[in-house]
Amino acid sequence: MCSLQITPACNLPLKSLRGGGKIIIVNLQKTPKDKKASLVIHGRVDKSSPATTSSSELLVSFAAQV
Repeated sequence: MCSLQITPACNLPLKSLRGGGKIIIVNLQKTPKDKKASLVIHGRVDKSSPATTSSSELLVSFAAQV
């Protein structure tokens, strides 16, 4: 879980992508990194996380509201 607004945590999803990984973004609103995600869920993290964490092949990256 990391914030897409706080450095250096915001660089982790892109680092994963460069290494061949995939990311999921769960956030209430659109983010600048949505277009790079394999899956984008616009909703609450507490409602979405059980479904997204069931896949062990994906890095789950949650965008925090700041």
